[in-house]
Amino acid sequence: MEMLRKFFPIALLVTAISFTSCDDDDGGDNNGGGGGNGTLAEQAEASGNIVTSDSSSTGATSLEDLFNEDFSEGNSWAVGTSYQGLFAEGELTAEEIEEAKDGGNVKSGAITADETWSGVVILDGAVFVDENVTLTIEAGTKVVAISDGTIDYLLVRQGGVINAIGTAEEVIVFTAVDDENNDGTYEAPTRGDFGGLLLNGRASINNGDSNGEAAAEVDVDEAYGGSDDADNSGTLQYIRIEYSGNQIDPETEHNGLTLNGVGNGTKIDHIQIFQGRDDGIEFFGGTVEMSDIVVIGSGDDQVDWTFGWRGTITNLLAIVAEDGGHRGIEGDNQNENNAATPFSEPSITNVTLIDLNEGADNDENEAVLLRVGTKGVIENLRTEGFKTGIRIVNDQTLLNVIDDDLNVESSINDDADNMTIFEGDS
Repeated sequence: MEMLRKFFPIALLVTAISFTSCDDDDGGDNNGGGGGNGTLAEQAEASGNIVTSDSSSTGATSLEDLFNEDFSEGNSWAVGTSYQGLFAEGELTAEEIEEAKDGGNVKSGAITADETWSGVVILDGAVFVDENVTLTIEAGTKVVAISDGTIDYLLVRQGGVINAIGTAEEVIVFTAVDDENNDGTYEAPTRGDFGGLLLNGRASINNGDSNGEAAAEVDVDEAYGGSDDADNSGTLQYIRIEYSGNQIDPETEHNGLTLNGVGNGTKIDHIQIFQGRDDGIEFFGGTVEMSDIVVIGSGDDQVDWTFGWRGTITNLLAIVAEDGGHRGIEGDNQNENNAATPFSEPSITNVTLIDLNEGADNDENEAVLLRVGTKGVIENLRTEGFKTGIRIVNDQTLLNVIDDDLNVESSINDDADNMTIFEGDS
């Protein structure tokens, strides 16, 4: 989210490995290593902690097996790139939408008491799950945003709970239809017609105030963060979020799934984000853990983290679509203070990153960008189609590599222009 905030100019890359940094040898105000020979960039490269030719790195094979060879057709709970959304596929009809409206199954504003959703549910603007309230969404439910000038999204506030538990056969789908003329003439959606799904938890972050809290980008009145790393915002299983990314303001868009300070008491698995305008999944601090995640066609990064996320992802398949997108993974600590604590330090295992656009005319086409001080471990990573494999930026991030606090074991596509790039502060 907030693409302008996170933009970094990228120099033209012409060598297989490039190193740039300002007077790194003195270490500046950074803590940790950097006492060896050479610049921080050279020391990070020499550390051997960023591996790009590990033949044993096969990626998320269990998720790849859900698809045909070119990923156009899915299987079970995950749809392929040829999918056009519930409405276009005939799995959601205008009659169902009108019946939901006539039956009063339209949601708006705060949910102040426990309730259960099923069938077709219409979102009318922002919907909030209040503290001490549980929202249950039954398997097979279709949650529909009507793109008619409103910004429709679902946000679970601190202390609220969402239990949205689908199955492989009855996936819960957050989707949209386009009603540009506001006359009930529905058309298939495009990126950004739905806002997104947001969870605001009470786990620790590194950009908080004196109470450890910060304001959510989507709404400055909505707080997230705190000190309860075991906080429980509920359960999300077998869910697809499609055509998210509604514009919030000129500089900010929704993600598919936004996890703000979400704790590891929350259970999230078997999630697909499809054709969102901004990031697929973004973590703002917290400790939440996930497994079996598929992201296809997000307009910016497929997975993004910042502000001290220390959770896990096991099994991740992320695909940049033929019509564009940026990175497979973008990982940050904090832009204002690269050494802010707690550091972002996730563990991500079994990862396949694929660019179907093959990096065409896109200087941000990196399989993995790690910057502004993130730590972490990425293991068993395989990439296809990216111009750049792994790019590591900023002195603090380089120090983390040198100090063995940032490690990547991967097999980068042989046709990449750059396997690795190391850049210090400039």
